[in-house]
Amino acid sequence: MSLEARITEDRVSYISRIEIDRSRNTIMVEFVTSSENATPDRRLHFSDVHGLSVTDFEDDEDCLDSLVGLDEYQTDGSVKFVIHTEKQELIFRTSVDPQIERLQ
Repeated sequence: MSLEARITEDRVSYISRIEIDRSRNTIMVEFVTSSENATPDRRLHFSDVHGLSVTDFEDDEDCLDSLVGLDEYQTDGSVKFVIHTEKQELIFRTSVDPQIERLQ
C-alpha cells in the first residue's frame, strides 16, 4: 500500500499545517478529518530530508490546504518524495521511512 493511501485512508485529506525544520532536516505534515473540524488527527513525519525544494502556488491563509498527491520514487539508496497540495509542492529525498502518527 502506498504512503498516500495509508495517510489519506481513501478520503479527502485536509492539511492544517506543514512544518519544515531545515536545521534538523525534518518535515511534518498535519492532517485534519474535515474542513469543519480543525482538530488534527494524523501527522506525517519525514526525517533526514535532503535536497528540499518548495514551490508556493497560493498564499491564502484563510483557506484550508488539501493533499492533491503524494508520490514516491525509489532512487539509489533513498526515496524521492513529491508532496503536492493546493498551496504548494515539496520535493525532497530521504533514506528514512516516513512515520504516521495517529492523534485520535
